[in-house]
This record gives sequence, C-alpha cells and structure tokens, in this order.
Amino acid sequence: MSVFMKHSKKTLLEPCLKRSLLVLAALVASLLMIPQQRIAAQDPVLDTTLELSSINLMHRISNGFQVYWYPPVFEPDNVTDYDLQYREYNDATSVWGTWSDLEYTGTGTYTLLTGLKANTKYQTRVRNWVGNRYSRWSSSVEGDSNTATTRNYQAERRPDPPILPTVTVGTGKLTVSWTHAGTSNNSVAPTSYQVHWRSSSGTSQGPRLSATATSYDITGLEEGTTYEIWVRARGPVNLSAASP
Repeated sequence: MSVFMKHSKKTLLEPCLKRSLLVLAALVASLLMIPQQRIAAQDPVLDTTLELSSINLMHRISNGFQVYWYPPVFEPDNVTDYDLQYREYNDATSVWGTWSDLEYTGTGTYTLLTGLKANTKYQTRVRNWVGNRYSRWSSSVEGDSNTATTRNYQAERRPDPPILPTVTVGTGKLTVSWTHAGTSNNSVAPTSYQVHWRSSSGTSQGPRLSATATSYDITGLEEGTTYEIWVRARGPVNLSAASP
C-alpha cells in the first residue's frame, strides 16, 4: 500500500527552498553592492584636464604667512578639497628644499603657515580635488619670513566678479551688459573688465575695457552656434572669478 505524503514532502522541501532563496538574495545583494564598493575604493588619480587653482598671496605675519589661493575659475563649485605644500630655501647651498605637506582640509581658500624660521624664503603651491581626481600643482609663490619684508596685500587681492551679465542678440552680434559688483571687505575696486566667450570650437576674449565699462559687442560669431559668455573684472594685480 502506498501513501501519498503530500504534506510530508512539502515539509521536507521547504527548508531547502528557503535556503536557496536566502543564498540567491545574498548573491543579488552582493552584486548590487559591488559598484558602491568599487567607487569607495577608487584610487586617487591625476587628471591633467582639471583646471588649476593658483596661489594668490603669501601675506607675512609675525610667525609665518597667511596663504590665500584662487579656486578654478570655470568650475569652482566642483572642488571637494585642496592640498597645499611649502618648501624652504637654503641660503648656504642656494637650493630649494623638498616639498612638505601643509595640513589642510576643506574647500576654503585661506590658511595659515606658521612655525617658520626667521629671515628665510619659502614657497607654497596648491592643487584641487574633484572627488577622487586631483589637478596638477599650481605654480609656486615665494615669500620671505624676514620681519622687515612687507607686501602690498590690499593691491594683490582681486575684485568681485560683475553681477549677472545679460546678453542681447543683435544683427551679427551679441551685446553683453553687466553691473559693477562694488567692493566688499575682501576685494579691491576693478581697474578694467574683459569679456570671454567659448563654443565647441574654442575660447576667445575681447580687449581690456575701462573700469567704467558696462557693455561689449561680440561680433564675427557663427550662425547656429551656442556660446557660453562670462565677464571678469581685473584688479591692480589679479583677475576676479568669472561672472555667474
């Protein structure tokens, strides 16, 4: 006599089925996590296409320097961190020493370099990070820790960018107009303005305009082409960031 053990068979299969489903679920979960793990574990990589930052100023203080730098002009909001380095000049051998890291983390553009030797020259340089990619090092800027050395800090600051330029389409030209930004606590008055534009074929710029200029006509443009346009103010030494 045979007996059909329906419920007993189900009872025997259920644990196997549950274990199979658990293994499958764990496998799917692990596969879904692989991209995140790879992203988190990505090694830093030099990206030579990233725009460089630049040291603006080494302003002498009693025991070192206030170091200021510029973010990249075109994509400053993409920066996630900065690296800074400094090195010392050896007067006895007339040779610059090796670069040392200056501890810094963040997206600000100012820090202190202290604990330096008196009457000694130093250089600093900066690079910026975008995620796991980092730019090349900027050109270095030199400062002297000699207490008798002074620099024109006010003149070396840069002006604020012009306010919200507008573009008017004319016959064979684009007229760019802007408003003076004024002078904030950390800027200087502009001495001139310059209009820049770019398309897929490259970047161009107009001549330097006077400090009172508020518009400029761009001519010789190609029909059916999209252009990105921005305006920068020039101070006694340095350029402003690009206009928004």
